[in-house]
Amino acid sequence: MNSDRPIEIAVAALLRRNGSNVEVLIARRHAAAVRGDLWEFPGGKCDDGESAAHAAVRELLEETGIAVDVADALVLGRVEQHDPHMKSERFIALTLVAFMSDGRLVARAIASAECIWERVDQLERYEWPAGNQRLNAMLLSAIAAGALK
Repeated sequence: MNSDRPIEIAVAALLRRNGSNVEVLIARRHAAAVRGDLWEFPGGKCDDGESAAHAAVRELLEETGIAVDVADALVLGRVEQHDPHMKSERFIALTLVAFMSDGRLVARAIASAECIWERVDQLERYEWPAGNQRLNAMLLSAIAAGALK
């Protein structure tokens, strides 16, 4: 792999309304994983030629058992993260793809230590990889701007 190009990663922000609150599905990585024990949105590497929206749909199903429609995807943005201290995945590009759910979806921690629904205004309580912190801010801005209905 060319070290000048980032590993492309799709990140799925699955949202639901719970009364007046907006919640998002978050997952804690297994301790032995790269960036272990940190919280993240479900997601993973894009396959060759796969769009971020399609990869987010695939990864959400593989990691949580939740199926969403790519037609409902809203790409919110992309951030690049350089982590030279990491043994692998030193240069990654994270594309945030949001989906609104009807609130009845049940997630399973298939590829993580656990997954939970959390209010978007409480995300700062968790420890996130550096790139994900910028995604969280991007998500909060999109919600505040009314981009997600």
